Amino acid sequence: SSGINAEIAGSSGINAEYGTQEMKESNPHSSVIWYDAVTNEGKLEWQDSVTDLNSCFFRCCDGIFLNYTWKIEVRVDIRLCLDRPVDVYVGIDVWARGCLGKFECHISTEKIMDYGLSVAIFAPAWCYEQNKPDFPSFIKDNNKFWNLLQPTCSPKPLPCTPDAIYVTNFNFGFGKKVYEYGFLLFFKSWFNLSRQDVPSSTSSMTDKHHR
Repeated sequence: SSGINAEIAGSSGINAEYGTQEMKESNPHSSVIWYDAVTNEGKLEWQDSVTDLNSCFFRCCDGIFLNYTWKIEVRVDIRLCLDRPVDVYVGIDVWARGCLGKFECHISTEKIMDYGLSVAIFAPAWCYEQNKPDFPSFIKDNNKFWNLLQPTCSPKPLPCTPDAIYVTNFNFGFGKKVYEYGFLLFFKSWFNLSRQDVPSSTSSMTDKHHR
């Protein structure tokens, strides 16, 4: 489809606002992110930026995920970001379909951060998909990919209090086999970042809790 009519597009903004309110009531910690695709005129036109055609949706939600077909410079009108530039997630396609990707994603990330904006990574399974079933090569490329991005990534530590309970299975979101409750289900490699656990790190602890 090339788009929807303007009346439906206008109601989409209302629905986005209503959906965000409902989500907050259900879970105060939830976030609603609008994807940059449909304009307020009902057209399917990716903006790759915050413009007059999609800013109404941004105002209704917790953030906007911009499309990734930008090449050299990020074209974002800061005036339309209100006072929420970090809620603008500029898309990077790891497959490099429209921007610098693959092992040059960190260059795109640096350009985005120069504007004080946030990053949305599309298709982070690239390292796995281009190497499967060669798992050792995937591990090598995956480590290289994230190590290049690491200097531009801000850690988000968990709050550490004396009565805090921290639980993890040290799941990295990929593996050579699939287990469930300790039983082997499949003997094949897999990649699913949604199953990744929060890794442990003493850097998130205060000195008095290092004991």
